[in-house]
Amino acid sequence: MDEINQINKDRIVVGLDIGNSKIGVFIGQIEDHEQVRVLGFASNELKKGEANELEAIVNCLELSIRQAENLTGIDVCDVYVGISGNHIRSIAGRGTVSLLRSGNEVTEQDIELAVEQAKSIQISADQEIIHCLVGNFTVDEQGGIKNPIGMSGMRLTAEVQLVTAKAGALANIRKSVERVGLHIVSMVLEPLASAFAILLEDEKELGVAVIDIGAESTDVIIFQGDVVCYTVSLNFAGNNVTNDIAIYFKTPKDRAEEIKKKYGTVMFSNLLEEEMVPVPGVGGREETPHKREILARIINERMKEIFNLISEDIERKKLNKVIGAGFVLTGGGSSIEGLVELAEKVFNAPVRRGTPQKSMGLGESIAMPSYSTGVGLLNYGAKHYKPSARDKVPNFAKSAFRKALGFLKNIF
Repeated sequence: MDEINQINKDRIVVGLDIGNSKIGVFIGQIEDHEQVRVLGFASNELKKGEANELEAIVNCLELSIRQAENLTGIDVCDVYVGISGNHIRSIAGRGTVSLLRSGNEVTEQDIELAVEQAKSIQISADQEIIHCLVGNFTVDEQGGIKNPIGMSGMRLTAEVQLVTAKAGALANIRKSVERVGLHIVSMVLEPLASAFAILLEDEKELGVAVIDIGAESTDVIIFQGDVVCYTVSLNFAGNNVTNDIAIYFKTPKDRAEEIKKKYGTVMFSNLLEEEMVPVPGVGGREETPHKREILARIINERMKEIFNLISEDIERKKLNKVIGAGFVLTGGGSSIEGLVELAEKVFNAPVRRGTPQKSMGLGESIAMPSYSTGVGLLNYGAKHYKPSARDKVPNFAKSAFRKALGFLKNIF
């Protein structure tokens, strides 16, 4: 109770991790130097198929919000929402402007104009820009400049990475969040959010790739310094591993998921010959024992395939030399035993498993790869936090309005 009394409700930040297998609500308080103290979180699973059903998402979202609010005593109103999936696209853009004013010095206005020009790339009609990630600048022939303000020259060039998502997918997320009476401050690419929670500054400085392994997609983001130089999303992830297990062992997918979590490993050379895994049959049939080595080989093959696809894509884009600090694995699918060692063999580079580090509060309970996005959304929100006109409306009033909407929905 003493901790709750110390909470500054004017500096609250909330992250929604709306995944294909679960929905998480994370509540934090912004401390000094953009540090975040995690006050509490709630996470609930979506059953198979529910990720595509609006009503199921709304109900799970309402449950998670209520649990997080009860745990922290905080009324949730404004939220940062994570987004991922194989519909995510990344496009490199460049914009150049002439420096015509007296002294030919670069100003904030020049930077804004160059970035706007870089954003003017033609994108597919069914895509919507969610991020314009500004990279380095070039003044005349001098490149690699992070902040060109005050420099003199004849022209300024800005490099950006435009991250886009399917407009329909974004509309459905907005609809589900607004249905529970919440206001979206920003949509955030999930591997970008995760990076805010798990990366160290020296890793970013040397160049590092984050691989966020979820249920439906594996998302990759590459940093060089504070600059995002590449992102990609693959339609292969944890559910593909689960499907492989279900098909080979002829067991229901929900039981295959349980087997993966309990017995999953990609290391088979050191398994004992007699190590067995109990596998439930389909349609209520009896359990049958199977060698754990076979399970390990199934998972190994699929994860090796995913890592090889990433490696080939990075080589194709000639980004190998950018990744000096290696790779960081995160997300719920990264917890499989031996995955770090397998990734090191495929990428021929240092690899570590990333868990939330840049936060205070809750200790070990939050230090899991599956919570990287949720905690990362809090850190992202802290860095981009700007009090708005909405903050003049008391949180309790906004929350009361949201709860009234829920009450009316239940009646009608």
